[in-house]
Amino acid sequence: MKTLTPIAAALLFAVSGSVFADNNEATLFQTGDGHSAFVDQTGPGTHDNDVLQSQSGTYNNAIAVQSGTEFSHIEQQQSGGHNDAGSFQYGGRLNTSMIIQSGYKNDATSLQVGEQESDAQINQSDYFNDAHVSQFFGERNIADINQSGVHNDADVYQIVAFDNLAMITQAGLGNDAKVVQVYSSGSEAVIEQDGFGNDAGIKQSGDDHIANIVQSDGGKNCADIVQSGTGNFAGVSQIGSYNHAYLSQTGMGQSILITQNGNGHSAVVHQ
Repeated sequence: MKTLTPIAAALLFAVSGSVFADNNEATLFQTGDGHSAFVDQTGPGTHDNDVLQSQSGTYNNAIAVQSGTEFSHIEQQQSGGHNDAGSFQYGGRLNTSMIIQSGYKNDATSLQVGEQESDAQINQSDYFNDAHVSQFFGERNIADINQSGVHNDADVYQIVAFDNLAMITQAGLGNDAKVVQVYSSGSEAVIEQDGFGNDAGIKQSGDDHIANIVQSDGGKNCADIVQSGTGNFAGVSQIGSYNHAYLSQTGMGQSILITQNGNGHSAVVHQ
């Protein structure tokens, strides 16, 4: 049987206790061989929660925990083999987490702690993709990750953040994308990657920022955007291979757009 990861095991012990929730519904379907599943809805005041876990294939693992939440929804569906999914919602209300995986050896984790009205969605297909969403101590944040291809990695961190949007879309081989929104409000970060070996990162603090990175039709591109202050816009478009772009913005109302077509270009901008 597949063993639980250390973080999953920690969640099991952290949320253990008596069940006080009302009107909860948990549905689990497993076919194939060697599956492992865990569903726990605990805590005073939890009610009207839904958990659906459906697994087919071989040796898939799914964990869902809800504690102290209201009107929450967790849905995890896995097909293929050796996929791992986990979702954890604690101390919030009106939360939604959805993880859908197909293929082989995909990994996904969604974690929402102490926030209200947040949304986290992860959709993975094909092979060896890795996606993680962490939302801590914020409200009305939205995180959405869509992956297809092989060996792609995507991470979203929304920490002490309010009304932020983070979206990552990956296709191809060996792409890496990360969005970090810390002490941020009303900001938007979007990363789209298609190709091989591309790297993209967006870090936002402050309020009302917009950042977009598009990497397509090539490989080994690198783009990073760092924003602080208020109301800044930054965009990077890379078409080709071995391009590099770094953008840093502070202050208020700054705007920059970089387009790189071809191979081997480099751009560094500080505002």
